[in-house]
Amino acid sequence: MDMKTQEIRVRVDHPRGTKFCCPECSKELACYDRRGRAALEASGLVSVQDDFGSKRASRSVSKARCEIRECSVGGARKEPSILPKIGIDEKAFAKGQSYVSMIYDLENSTVEAIQEGRDTEAAVACFSQLSEEQIKSVQAIAMDMSSVYVKAAKQCIPLAEEKIVHDPFHVMKMAKEALNKVRKQEHRSLLKEGDTTLTGSKYVCLTGIANHTQSQNARFESICSLKLVASIGQALFRMMAMNS
Repeated sequence: MDMKTQEIRVRVDHPRGTKFCCPECSKELACYDRRGRAALEASGLVSVQDDFGSKRASRSVSKARCEIRECSVGGARKEPSILPKIGIDEKAFAKGQSYVSMIYDLENSTVEAIQEGRDTEAAVACFSQLSEEQIKSVQAIAMDMSSVYVKAAKQCIPLAEEKIVHDPFHVMKMAKEALNKVRKQEHRSLLKEGDTTLTGSKYVCLTGIANHTQSQNARFESICSLKLVASIGQALFRMMAMNS
């Protein structure tokens, strides 16, 4: 997606072994190369028409281009609507060389604002594309744990501290990292006393209970019952681990 030229570049590919229909006899033929040509036994090579080249696909691309253009100018052509639940995230394009920040309406799965960049300035510019009514209607803002988006939300959304919701993936990641750090510290302390209780415990402590074997679950329960600093974290972590 090129914001400057308003272009969307799409690479179309197909799984190995895909067959195409000959436009002349409708016989299924093996693909000769990746340019949409099929091997024809008697007549040599013949070009085949894929669905992406159809008028319907062309209309879809044109519609997507128009939607991006409308978002890029602040949604001037779009009727404003209340946005109780929104999300803000970054998207990479041009092989990860460029980024845009986007605000989504989570209830209707629509893009409400888009701005080049992924820093605080870009995020603030995204929020500024929303109307005053939309800003006031926000009840929850989903985002990753990037300080950039947190800072922008606090600048633009009233009482943002009470409305920011971090996605479960990043929360779980931080919880696991913190738990493992404590586990390793305890393990080193116990080893100095000749205690190998936590040897090889990383997997059972950091993996969701649903993925445990019976013996792994028994060990997890045993570790949680010990009077260790990490066992406190594991007890609190138990509920989170169910959803890991």
